Amino acid sequence: MAMLPLAIEDSKQRLLAGSTGDGDSSEKFVAGLLTMGDEGELKIIERPTSESTAVAIAEDTTTNALIEVFKEDYENITDNPTDYVSDLVVRTFCPLPVTNTTDIDVPKEVEKYNSYLEFYQETKGDFIKVVKPLIEKILGVFIYFDQYQSKNKGMVPTMLICNNKLDMLVKSSNLPRLQVYLNTVNNKNDFRNTIWFGIVNDIEFTTETNVKLTRERFKGNKKVSKPDVNTMESLTSLLFGICDYKIQTFFSFETCEDTSFTKVATNGIESYMDRTQVLTRKDYSEYAIPALPNMSIVPKNKSGLILDSYMIATDEGAHISQDKKDLLKLWIEGVYIPAAYVAAGIVAAYQCPEFLRGKFKNVNPEYPGVRFDIEASNHALKVATTLAKEISGYTNNIKDNINNKNFGFIFSSDNNQLDGKDVKQITVYKARSMQMVNNEYECIYKTLAATYITRMMRAQTGDYKHDNVVSFFSANPMSQKSRWIGKTGYVNSIMAAGDDMNYDIEEEYNICNVNLNFNGNSKNLEIVLNKNAAI
Repeated sequence: MAMLPLAIEDSKQRLLAGSTGDGDSSEKFVAGLLTMGDEGELKIIERPTSESTAVAIAEDTTTNALIEVFKEDYENITDNPTDYVSDLVVRTFCPLPVTNTTDIDVPKEVEKYNSYLEFYQETKGDFIKVVKPLIEKILGVFIYFDQYQSKNKGMVPTMLICNNKLDMLVKSSNLPRLQVYLNTVNNKNDFRNTIWFGIVNDIEFTTETNVKLTRERFKGNKKVSKPDVNTMESLTSLLFGICDYKIQTFFSFETCEDTSFTKVATNGIESYMDRTQVLTRKDYSEYAIPALPNMSIVPKNKSGLILDSYMIATDEGAHISQDKKDLLKLWIEGVYIPAAYVAAGIVAAYQCPEFLRGKFKNVNPEYPGVRFDIEASNHALKVATTLAKEISGYTNNIKDNINNKNFGFIFSSDNNQLDGKDVKQITVYKARSMQMVNNEYECIYKTLAATYITRMMRAQTGDYKHDNVVSFFSANPMSQKSRWIGKTGYVNSIMAAGDDMNYDIEEEYNICNVNLNFNGNSKNLEIVLNKNAAI
């Protein structure tokens, strides 16, 4: 395969030897000498050709020696040497004279050149189909970490890679293994290795399940089916299996033109809502976060690469076809970054107080950004992504539709200004999960803050001991509730201005009902108390 480009170029040069490449329509060039005439005028006269053969004989001797060296090297390092490849190596690395086209079987050489070119196009296309998803994953991981831009490093985001396909991960034999691991990191009061967020990309976007798919070599002029997309069924199995561990999972759809900024700007978000409707009103809904749209690195309409054109044999020799239909192109079908990586990266980044201190002045260095609402005020403009804008923005109709639905973790490429300066990066427009409350999708910070509060509550009350829970919510200035409410003036306060936290213990059932009030919006938690410590 490595010799194929070499063979194509060699065949091309041999066929076109002595040709100008344009049908020999251009003028012939000869060596000239610039002189001055008797009256001072400039003249260019043809330089005389040397008839000496001494230099030519010396060059032939050197060339023949090189030929033998290269042939010997090729035969020594190759298990099955062939005369054609041997001659190809020699012609490539030795300063041979121009091949005489009369010694070439032109029709046969043209047929060989065209078949080489076709095979090269097909193999490169197949290679791109395999490597493109890998490149997109690598870019996604890079962009995830790239969102954390902070001079002073604090809570630097980390990533645990499962290194397994989603459909394999959720199999009945594998999912329990994942749950056993999560029990060791998420169900303990030591939070150093706790997993807070998850990323799942390449969820199938189309629903044509009854169409028979056939594999073909990549041609570039047909819609390419991605064999590595994940099904919605696999995603729901994963969400159901890990929801007890309170992992907020960002997921995005397969990377293609249909899930890009351009399509959202044209068609809106209705197709995303229809595709994710199955995830609403479930126990895991608040932990499912659809991220959209995917970011474009190389758009599909700009991902074409011209390899070459077919060669045509004629009575006079061979020439490259000028017909557009004879152009051989290679289509990459676009390169995109899954939006789930960007969404998880920006949310993980603003959990760090040091990161927030680079954006805001009123930051408490003791608290993570669990209560930080990126939709509020100008937070999204201050905490922008590191990716440059792709389009000039959504139309007013599209934005009105998004604001009415309040759906998903949606990115924006609108023209915005902050403190008189243009914001040139992609920003967050909505940050919602699939949880429906009063027919409206819930902000992701509410689930994250509630998870943080319950984990802190469990750690500080000795696994929900009755008397310790009462102390946790007491009016004592040293209680955890009083300390949180006493520090509401920060952008990362656990309890912001207008928030409140109350509890009610059902002694008969030994259950504590916690009511979290986020600026007028309630979120209820039910906690089973430790009976052994009940009063």
